[in-house]
Amino acid sequence: MSGKRFGIACLGLLAVFLVGCKASDDDSSGGGSGNVDTGGGDQEVTLELGSNSGGSFLSGQVDIDVTSLSAGGTTEITVNLVNAANGNLIYVGGEQTYTFDSQCAGAATPLASFSEVQITNSIGTATTYYTAEGCVGSDTITVKIDDTSVSAATGTVTVAAPSVGSINFVSTSPSTIAIRGFGTATLPETTEVSFKVNDEQGNPIANKDVDFSLTNTLGGVSLATSTTKTNNEGVAKAVVGSGSVNTTFRVIGSTEITTGGSIISTSSSTVSINTGLPTAEYFSLATDTFNPLGWQYINTEVDLVVTASDFHGGPVANNTVISFVARGGQVQTSGGEIASCLIQEGDCTIKWESGPGYPGINDSLGTPGRGIAIILAHTVGEDTFIDENGNSLYDDGETFTSSPEPYIDSDLNGTYTTGEFFLDTDNDGEWDDVPASPKFKGTSCTDAAKAEDHCAELATLFSTTQMVMATDGVDITPATTDVDVSSNTETVAINISDLNGNVPAIDTQVSFSCLGDAKIQGSKPATVPNAYGTAGFGWTAIIETGDDDPDNTPDENDICYVEVETVLGNYYSHPITVTY
Repeated sequence: MSGKRFGIACLGLLAVFLVGCKASDDDSSGGGSGNVDTGGGDQEVTLELGSNSGGSFLSGQVDIDVTSLSAGGTTEITVNLVNAANGNLIYVGGEQTYTFDSQCAGAATPLASFSEVQITNSIGTATTYYTAEGCVGSDTITVKIDDTSVSAATGTVTVAAPSVGSINFVSTSPSTIAIRGFGTATLPETTEVSFKVNDEQGNPIANKDVDFSLTNTLGGVSLATSTTKTNNEGVAKAVVGSGSVNTTFRVIGSTEITTGGSIISTSSSTVSINTGLPTAEYFSLATDTFNPLGWQYINTEVDLVVTASDFHGGPVANNTVISFVARGGQVQTSGGEIASCLIQEGDCTIKWESGPGYPGINDSLGTPGRGIAIILAHTVGEDTFIDENGNSLYDDGETFTSSPEPYIDSDLNGTYTTGEFFLDTDNDGEWDDVPASPKFKGTSCTDAAKAEDHCAELATLFSTTQMVMATDGVDITPATTDVDVSSNTETVAINISDLNGNVPAIDTQVSFSCLGDAKIQGSKPATVPNAYGTAGFGWTAIIETGDDDPDNTPDENDICYVEVETVLGNYYSHPITVTY
């Protein structure tokens, strides 16, 4: 065996910070067969792990370079494998795997780590480096080999707690949660609030206690736990569950600068608790065009927009379903849903297209509202109330506004008329107006109000918008067809309507021209605006005598024309005779 040298070869760092080395042939530097035990021949072998520090072998102990570490500090760890039956000589007679572990390194979230094992010489001394990564206090280091008959070697390091420099609010997710019992996938009943603790150098501190408290516990708002330790990134998270009322709150995060030292705190952003339900006051339907070309003309598109807010004026829960009913034309599909759209960030948009039916042709109510499309949007929500005591809840006796069953006012008389469409929300076969003694509908009631049968059901909210399904043809109606300008000027009032008597289609062009000696004073072409109206479009022109007719003698060519060009390019005109 003389002249043959052995070394320790590292196998690599394991996934849980366990490291190992195997003995192998390696002509590395240092030592020789005279001071190692190769295990050859019939020699007795009794293996032990320990430390050869200071020239003497200490069985069952590892050699730790620095046993008292600062927060985040690193120290060298050394261990030897010897044959106790042969004077504690380093044993290199067979392959062995060294495993380094500790309480902090083996934690579910590791708070310490070991470097890859290094060879310090060729005679079986294995070395690694221990780094505290959030570990605080005593940490026992254990070294084993794969021969289970050999007892482990241990040692202890003590890691000082870091000195806290700051605690900062990180995030709230989500910032709005539902009242208890009304949570959904998009509006849960809990929120997660994160804080980060850094040391005086700005580095994250792991394994540090952070205490939480709430600025408001109205309705049973509560913390899942009042204290949480920071993770390796220095982040601690508080989980907060909603209560039974609409309210807002903040989370306060606090931690000690040092153990037994002063406390520093910070506050989160505001978290809102609501039902996610819209209220009648904040539910509305609008159209981007009030007078599209649509009468007996198909596929003119108009955007319909619904906005919906909760009691506090915030957006309702995403994916709240809005349904539509149309008198005239067709509400298109959205996301595979027929005549409905889903609220996202407080609103939703859906297309309306012109086409049959055409209002007023086959209505049992007759001609009122002919050519007027009415769109109704509806959903479930809460009545509007005046929160007189500021508790965000309806109290019995507070003023609130109830709504009748949703209906479409086809005859435009401002109330329900038998034969008009309505939503029979209670399935009694009759349209129901607001009862004489209504009950508040919704979820935001005090217990006392609930005892009086308020909040027993949700309200059906609705909003309508009206559009003129304008014809391309127009009627021109001057106030007079003969104008006497003997007093030099005369103002003529003109009304241009579509063939149903409503305002013409948006972008219809109107102008005025004269022949002969008559002239128009200051009149300019007009464009029919984006406007709703059942009485046409009014316009005026001032006619004056011509400068080249000093005797004010009319001739047969003294005539003016009201001229209209429609959206489809059709031309209409109406003459006005000028006299003196």
